[in-house]
Amino acid sequence: MTEGHNFQTAWLDACPTGVLVVDAEEQILWINTSLREMLELGDLPLIGSAKALLPEAAYQVLFAGDSLLHLRSDTGGERWLRCDIHQAEDEQQRTVNIHYYQDVSEQMAAQLACDSLRQRVDDLTLTDELTGLANKRALIHSLVSQVTRSRRYANPLSLMMVRIDSGVTLSDQAMLAISHSLRERLRWADFIGRYEDNLFMLILPETNHEALLVLRDKIMQEVPKSVPDGDFSVVLGLAEWQKGYDPRRLIDKALQELVQDDATQES
Repeated sequence: MTEGHNFQTAWLDACPTGVLVVDAEEQILWINTSLREMLELGDLPLIGSAKALLPEAAYQVLFAGDSLLHLRSDTGGERWLRCDIHQAEDEQQRTVNIHYYQDVSEQMAAQLACDSLRQRVDDLTLTDELTGLANKRALIHSLVSQVTRSRRYANPLSLMMVRIDSGVTLSDQAMLAISHSLRERLRWADFIGRYEDNLFMLILPETNHEALLVLRDKIMQEVPKSVPDGDFSVVLGLAEWQKGYDPRRLIDKALQELVQDDATQES
């Protein structure tokens, strides 16, 4: 072994980047100290070992082929490594694969913390980003409040699901116009929101069966005409609160009306 080769090996062994060299048969030819520490392999003999003879944990890490490795130690610690693989030839002109591992644990921890914070903000958001109406979270909160009120005072309460059907994906401008058209046909006491992408929920306090049917006819007739650039149809599901109904049952009943409407149109 040449003096220059000895110097290169010593330099790579002291390098903070993990280095692993394997041959075409995935037999380990060399591993530096930094990678041993990253993988918490200790003095486990690896040089000359094939992957089939390695412990399961070592095999998963060294031969997974992923560009980003998530490691969990037996002590509960975790580490993220970014892996780059390059081909080269050794002194015997054999093709070898050199794996370089960079510890990116701090960057990943910061990214995960940012993602978690963003999710918490999203969970606390009460408005739909596109329409500005209440989102599903706010709708459920309002419906729970209204059902509680009806239980206490036996006041009428109705729920309407409005589904927008179209053969093509409607533009944001069309969905925004539809949401405005729906809102304009409600009273100040009514509550409207975007339950899902093409599904709106209307919570209608103090609304009995007769008033619910009047609103249904108004929406069916007027909303499609109010959006001239929108090629869509409106499907409605109605439900009226009854004694013993909780919010979930009221929603299920309105959604079932939508399914029945579909079945009627298909027949």
